Amino acid sequence: MLSTGTASVLCAGDSIWRGWKPVLGYGTAWRKRGFTCRSREIGLTCTNTSGHGFFLSRESWRRIKPRSR
Repeated sequence: MLSTGTASVLCAGDSIWRGWKPVLGYGTAWRKRGFTCRSREIGLTCTNTSGHGFFLSRESWRRIKPRSR
């Protein structure tokens, strides 16, 4: 996903582990360079400045498209 435009799906196997990284706690948000990620108990939602993004949880995932106005 880029900072603008649609999010695309890329299936690349398992995650890459490179040591300890900070954890985004439930109820908090992270913002940087046009991206916003919000962590909640139901899952993680990340969007870009266009409103496109993705939702991830243990049970499911989906792409997010901005609502039409």
